[in-house]
Amino acid sequence: MGELYLHDGKYEESQKLIEEALTTSEQIGDNDIAMECNALLGNLNLKMNRLEKSIKYSEKALMMAEQFHVIDTEVDAAETLARAYKKLGKYREALPYLETYYALKDSLINLENVRVLTAKDLRYKFDLEKKELELKQAHQASLLKAETQQTRTVAIAIGALALLGFGFFWNARRQNKVIATQNQQLEQINRTKDRIFSIIGHDLRKPAIAFRGITQKVNYLLKKKDYETLERLGNEIEKDALSLNQLTDNLLSWALTQKDVMPYNPKAIEVAPLVEEQLSIFEKIAAEKNIKLSAEIPNGLSVFADENALRAIIRNLVDNALKYTPEGGSVQIAAEESDQGIKIVVNDTGIGMPEEILHDIFLLKDGKSQQGTSGEKGTGLGLHLVHELVHLNKGEIKVASQLNKGTKFEILMPRQTQAA
Repeated sequence: MGELYLHDGKYEESQKLIEEALTTSEQIGDNDIAMECNALLGNLNLKMNRLEKSIKYSEKALMMAEQFHVIDTEVDAAETLARAYKKLGKYREALPYLETYYALKDSLINLENVRVLTAKDLRYKFDLEKKELELKQAHQASLLKAETQQTRTVAIAIGALALLGFGFFWNARRQNKVIATQNQQLEQINRTKDRIFSIIGHDLRKPAIAFRGITQKVNYLLKKKDYETLERLGNEIEKDALSLNQLTDNLLSWALTQKDVMPYNPKAIEVAPLVEEQLSIFEKIAAEKNIKLSAEIPNGLSVFADENALRAIIRNLVDNALKYTPEGGSVQIAAEESDQGIKIVVNDTGIGMPEEILHDIFLLKDGKSQQGTSGEKGTGLGLHLVHELVHLNKGEIKVASQLNKGTKFEILMPRQTQAA
């Protein structure tokens, strides 16, 4: 409950509950809860600018985390201490904690088997592609050097062959362009790799950590007969579980698309039942944000696509729309037949996107995602995956958005007759 109040910015209420939990856990000898409470109080006092108290609690949390080998709490406590000392202007004291934070941060990638497997698979692919590009660059550079030298020799020795020399120089320019293009590809691979590891190390970690100590929290609230908070906790767990499942599915699907082994079994799919199925997943989230979720799709309207891919496309677009639509807004899915194929439109009355984000909306770039209207964090992976899956299914996608008015995603998918 104290974490919920802290998340909502209710610091005084949060402090009272966490201090009570700390006292109780110390009395019953529950070191795990006591450690978490100290870490939370350290973070809370940092937010309230009570820096000495923040240092006191965070040092205790760090000591316990080191004793019991709880790496994620070590990372959190070290980060809080570094920030607190920095605010006090004590940079010398902040430095060792900052070093501890960065040293432990990478080890959190091993938090779950799925992240370990995914990370190893992705690292292998990125390293392999990087080596291939480096070998190609070395080969191209060698060719360029040889051709340039040959061109100079021919130009000096035989002036009559100036045209041939021009040809060599033109070829050298072409090779330079090839190398420049490969450099850009290599940079893009590195940026994508960094973004994926960031998602694995942070965005995938947060929902998983939410399940730690859940049994103790539930038992505590049951003993207190605090059913209102218990219901809120249940809702938060349900949202975290949905977020974890969605992010894991997207990571695995993205990895398959990058290895060109994404299953593609197209068939005629009726749009309306599939959309209703996906909307049912988000009914509770929409109700909590008081967002009207609706679909206007004619019965019998079908597309020719892979069914699992179409599910992932609709699911990610609806999730994105709900994330950036404020309370009282609406998210609508419509579909119709056009001359070019079947058009599916996801329209919301959300906060919209500025031009700099809209321009690269389907690229997996760090630092480009907006925060949702309820503080939800966007990774950019969902829309990137949507773009990949639409093209895999021989479709097209475009997006239009206006700040404070909303966003519209329009997908054009083939009919069965077109695919045939």
